[in-house]
Amino acid sequence: MPNNTAGVELPEYFIPCRGSIMDYYRQVVNNRGWKNYLVTTYNDTYQGYDNVFKFRAELNERIPFDYDAKLREHIVRKSNIRYVNHGRDGMIEKFFLQDHHTLLHIICSKRVDTLTLMHRDEQPDKQIDEWLTIKRKYYYE
Repeated sequence: MPNNTAGVELPEYFIPCRGSIMDYYRQVVNNRGWKNYLVTTYNDTYQGYDNVFKFRAELNERIPFDYDAKLREHIVRKSNIRYVNHGRDGMIEKFFLQDHHTLLHIICSKRVDTLTLMHRDEQPDKQIDEWLTIKRKYYYE
């Protein structure tokens, strides 16, 4: 099992961010020095977008609603805001357009379990329809 630079043991599906696309984004996203990242890449080849908000609005219409996954993500986020974000631990999320067809949703977290609980039992690569794909990768530094 890998360890991040803070010495925390990580699950085996975490990969190092050095030498990857995260080298370009981690300095912008992470101003607190946290070590764990979840990068969700949405690739929509059907149409192009010039705005993060338009892309996100389209995703809400096209991705089927999964009640259990949304409820789990909501509970993890709310408990993180209520109990964790008061100076001890936390979570930062940012959205970036990589190109007109690719949206990156980057979550940076101090705690590893926050990221693993939010998307437990999710497939790392998911094909929504013939044009929309979702890829999740976990990084550490």
